Amino acid sequence: MAKIKDAKAVFESDVEWFHQHRQELVPQYQDQYVAILNGAIVDHDPAFEKLAERIYAKYGYRDFVMQKVKTNAKPYRIVSPRLARP
Repeated sequence: MAKIKDAKAVFESDVEWFHQHRQELVPQYQDQYVAILNGAIVDHDPAFEKLAERIYAKYGYRDFVMQKVKTNAKPYRIVSPRLARP
């Protein structure tokens, strides 16, 4: 159970790192996907599938943040549907 919590914490930390550094990444990685692990970019590619193949081949099957770098990307929130009460 501790490994799952640790993996989740690393993933959430990497998501936060991306949002904090996104504007700094634009000049070098504009319109490319970046793979982030432990607060560092470990690879990038314009094609998500190619990036995923390389990342999983190198690091194995684990959670990674793979996000597209765009100048005007705005975070959005997806709200889960609510169940109607009788």
